[in-house]
Amino acid sequence: MKFRITANMVTIARILLLPLPCILLIQGSKTGIWIAFILFVILGMTDIVDGVMARRDGPTKFGGLIDPVADKIFVATIIFSLVGIGVVPAWFAVLIFLREFFVITLRTSMALRQQNIKTSNLAKLKTIVQMGGMGTIFLTIFGDKFLMLGFAGTVCVVLGLIGFYWLCRYKIWPPHWVFPVSGAFLYWILLLIFCNVPLAIAMQMIVVLIFTWASAIDYVIGTYRTFLQVGIKSYEWARLFWAFAFCLGVLPFVGVYPQIVVFILIAISFELALGGIDNLVASEKLQISNKTFLWSGMFSLLFLLAMLVQTAVSNIFNPVFCSLVLILFSMLNFIFAYKKWRHLFLQVLN
Repeated sequence: MKFRITANMVTIARILLLPLPCILLIQGSKTGIWIAFILFVILGMTDIVDGVMARRDGPTKFGGLIDPVADKIFVATIIFSLVGIGVVPAWFAVLIFLREFFVITLRTSMALRQQNIKTSNLAKLKTIVQMGGMGTIFLTIFGDKFLMLGFAGTVCVVLGLIGFYWLCRYKIWPPHWVFPVSGAFLYWILLLIFCNVPLAIAMQMIVVLIFTWASAIDYVIGTYRTFLQVGIKSYEWARLFWAFAFCLGVLPFVGVYPQIVVFILIAISFELALGGIDNLVASEKLQISNKTFLWSGMFSLLFLLAMLVQTAVSNIFNPVFCSLVLILFSMLNFIFAYKKWRHLFLQVLN
């Protein structure tokens, strides 16, 4: 039987390789920084590749489950790396991933109410803006201003021409991302010309946050009537506790201790994967125990307490050791959930 690379293999490879550019970027050497950027670009392009392969071979349930998780881990890798080297503040990462955990909870809630949330064009655009925004922030800091102006101008014009050609030739709107991305590069050009570097970074962060939370609000607008009718259930409170405890209790320390960035990245990968399994189980009208999320939230708060003590009284709790314990707990929590619902996971693989 001839071996064939599938879209899901490409997605898994992307996830496994993501810590490499993160490590290179945090180490801080000039060569390492640019190698990290190139690796991020290549790994980001594999998202397009696996999308093309999925359309060629036909979508799978497993691909529909793992691809959104891979996108979130990719965004986490870039943002955590930039937070670790002091380029963007830790609260930016907190706000980005509060949204992601919130939407995971919302998907589970609606699935258990016999309703589905379809990924909107705004949500798809949000992912593009997050990845592109982190890329332009990186280039704003490390790239030559005039070279970046030339690059941004070229992309802006090319995408604009493609969009107008598509519109005139086919009499329909081009793919939903063409004109917004072209406009985003025009926005970046204006920032490079009229703003200093700190202000340009802040303005790009604002745009990323606007798209991130606008997409969440879009989901809320489509679902809030359901919650008005039946209220919020205990399983939703448990998952909201999980979301807020992890994002507020763990992520702020990415900016305090750069040496734990990769470890927190691994931990959030397991938590996002747990959220993916939760969505899968809920789609079958079943429910993961609330205790899974309550334990995860409480352990995040314990991590917060240990890090606060470490910050106030040095050398009490080693940040690396605490992060490794966090990884262990997140991994075990994920494994226990997977083992309990393994039969559903195997159905998805088939």
